Amino acid sequence: MPQEVNVSAINFLVFYFKLFRYIGQAPRMGIIFQTLQTAAFDLMLFCIMFVLCVFAFATAFYVVFSADAKSVKTLSDAMGALLRMMIGDFDYAELSEVRAPASLVKDGVLARVFNMG
Repeated sequence: MPQEVNVSAINFLVFYFKLFRYIGQAPRMGIIFQTLQTAAFDLMLFCIMFVLCVFAFATAFYVVFSADAKSVKTLSDAMGALLRMMIGDFDYAELSEVRAPASLVKDGVLARVFNMG
C-alpha cells in the first residue's frame, strides 16, 4: 500500500508539470508565467527569508514552551504550531498556563500580535 501511494504521488507531480507546460502555451497564461520567471529570483529570496524567520521564531517558541505545552514537544511541532498561529488557530488556555518565561502570554501580548488586523 505505501508503495502505491508513493507512485501515485510521483504520478500527480508529473501530471502537474505537464499541466503547467500546456497552460503556458495559452497566450494569457503565458504572460503570467513570464512574470513569474522574471520575479523568480526575488520570490526565491523572499521564500528563503520567510523560512529563516519562521524557523527562528519556532526555535524561540520551542525553547519557551516545550517543557510545559503538549502541542510543541518537538521543533517540527513548534513550527507547525507557529504556522497555525498565523491564521489564529492556537490554544490560548494551554499557553497561558506555562510558567514564568512565557508570562507575556498571560498579559495577552501574544494574542495581540497574532490577531492584528
